Amino acid sequence: MSPARSYPHRMASWLASRLVPKSLLGIFFLFSCLRLTHLCLFYFRDDPFGFPVVEQVERYLLFSTLVEIGAVAGVSSVAFFLFAFLGPARALGITGMLTSVYFCLCVCDTEVFRYFGQHINISFVQSYFKISNIFSDTVSRSLSSDPFALSYTLVLLATTLIYAIAYARRSVVNAPQMRTSRILRYALLALALILGSSPWWLHPFASRRRRIIPPLFVVAVEILRFPKQYFVPDDYDEGLRLLENYTAPPAAGWHIPFVDYPLYREPFFQTCQRDPDFSRCKADSDNDGFTQDVDCNDRDANIHPRARDVKSDGIDQNCSGWDAQPRNIIFVVLESFRGDFYRQLALNPTLAPNIFSLRDLGGYWFTNAHSPGFPSIEGAACMNLGILPHPDHQILTSHSATEFRAFAEYAPPIVNKLLVSAVDLSFDNQKSWLRSYYDSLHFDPTRAHDRGMFEIADNLLTSIEPTQPYLLTLITTSSHFPFKLEEEYRPSWAAQGIHARYKNSIHYFDFHFGIFLDGLKRRADWQRTVILILGDHGFPVSNQDLSQSLRFGPSHTWIGMGMFGPGLQLSTLETVSEVRSLLDIPPTLLDLWGVERGHAFMGRSLLHREGHAGKVVAFWRRTFAEYGTRSIVGDIDSESLFTLSPKGYFIDFSGSHGKKRAILTQFDTLMDSYAYLLFDKKVMPRVDAATTLDPR
Repeated sequence: MSPARSYPHRMASWLASRLVPKSLLGIFFLFSCLRLTHLCLFYFRDDPFGFPVVEQVERYLLFSTLVEIGAVAGVSSVAFFLFAFLGPARALGITGMLTSVYFCLCVCDTEVFRYFGQHINISFVQSYFKISNIFSDTVSRSLSSDPFALSYTLVLLATTLIYAIAYARRSVVNAPQMRTSRILRYALLALALILGSSPWWLHPFASRRRRIIPPLFVVAVEILRFPKQYFVPDDYDEGLRLLENYTAPPAAGWHIPFVDYPLYREPFFQTCQRDPDFSRCKADSDNDGFTQDVDCNDRDANIHPRARDVKSDGIDQNCSGWDAQPRNIIFVVLESFRGDFYRQLALNPTLAPNIFSLRDLGGYWFTNAHSPGFPSIEGAACMNLGILPHPDHQILTSHSATEFRAFAEYAPPIVNKLLVSAVDLSFDNQKSWLRSYYDSLHFDPTRAHDRGMFEIADNLLTSIEPTQPYLLTLITTSSHFPFKLEEEYRPSWAAQGIHARYKNSIHYFDFHFGIFLDGLKRRADWQRTVILILGDHGFPVSNQDLSQSLRFGPSHTWIGMGMFGPGLQLSTLETVSEVRSLLDIPPTLLDLWGVERGHAFMGRSLLHREGHAGKVVAFWRRTFAEYGTRSIVGDIDSESLFTLSPKGYFIDFSGSHGKKRAILTQFDTLMDSYAYLLFDKKVMPRVDAATTLDPR
């Protein structure tokens, strides 16, 4: 070998001999220090948008430190099993290489969290190993916001991969120098078992535990689950048939144009825009002189491209794509707002006098409304995306969700889309997705309470001219367990029961809501304003709730829901007892704006009663609840099933064993097929993103 060619070889060997640890303890110590240093940098740096990655570092850093030391010890313990077969040199070389690769995964994990507000370690394969997700608009928009950090991450990854290559070389080269001891191998294995399992014995909440589980654990689980999740279930077609029971059929003048997208439906008019050869495009059913390729409603002769559009009536008379002067919408997501609160208000209006006063504005109160999921993150997915939650995973957390479309994305372009939250949205990993749905998000950690939320909202509205329509979404926090209020508003609730504390929190919200409502009434655009108030889910606080041994049931899903305001042009309050759900929110808002666009929303508009299955199903971690023609609650894995008794309690299923098995099998089929549908992204066809209605 020539000197010119041997010099780089000698240089690489010299660097490897100086920088690569030669013992198992050295490998463990090096990568533990690297991982903990990187973890600290992650928690104490801002995200690319200038916000803290987490608001309370102390809540996560200790747990993450312990479990990551356990994870590094676990990877290092691979040497324990390899020594007997490969000898010390090769065993340590492979261990060092695997530890380097694991550190690469950790770097990806923390940086993905910074950019997207969710851990990659919750789902590698399902979210980020899909080409359509990697090159989506949400991903590219987020990555371009902080190119320096992206470059830093790539350099760190390249350096770590060099370590992996160096260890691969040392598994053969300089083998005699690699050494370890049997005691150390046993010690690292014990450390891995103790600290690696700390998310289970140290951190009690399962939903939080998933966020600190190291990538190593999740990758292993996903590999084991891969065959089940990524192959079409045998009963897929049967599952889709069952799903029809919980999905609103296409409205009059709409249809399902693609067999592969069973949730997607669109109006005939939009199909004609995309496909002029569609058989119905030349029809003129209402005899108004306009065929269906230009008439957005061929069932009403008063609606056609040359009609005069009446402002703020929720109808697009001239087929411009939306109603002229769309309604203002105040969308209040009241944390844990229970369905029985309406009955309590009727008996005692002083519990929430301002909510009670909404009935004087005219509108609807839905006494049998449900959230199809629990907790808040599930409700958020349902009300924004209009689809059922996933039976096992959280769509906005375990899923990239880049191909789902939210109702706010359908708003007319003249609508100002604002969201004000009293809770840090990064807590449930919603921030990145909501940021793409709305024009602006507002959260002040120094005013993380409902009063501060209303103050911010009031200031924002002062900057909006009365002629500008808006969507203002408000996300509250005061009625979140344990119902802790601001100091000056806090009664001596520590000595009270959970139900009394809950009522206090709603009363606190109502007080500040009343002040905000008075300001709305003084605005010049008040007459075209609609207020939609609802719970993201329920919460068990009554004695009856707490007496039932159900981890998921009506107390978790039954919510208060009402729609009021002069914009509805109703003089009285109508009480609706039909089963409704959060799935109905997206089509309702499109209805209020007069927008008729293809979508994959599973619900139906609250303004219309026809064309719904009359049932609601809710999912939460392989448990389910069904309301409508029957009320049942079941757990697939434990094979438990409960039915509603005449006294309102859920009791063990009293039917035959065969009937019980049939019900559980039916829902198991439904869940498996629905899970495949979501993971395979057969929800929104690509064509919809390019299909728009041209305003005239």
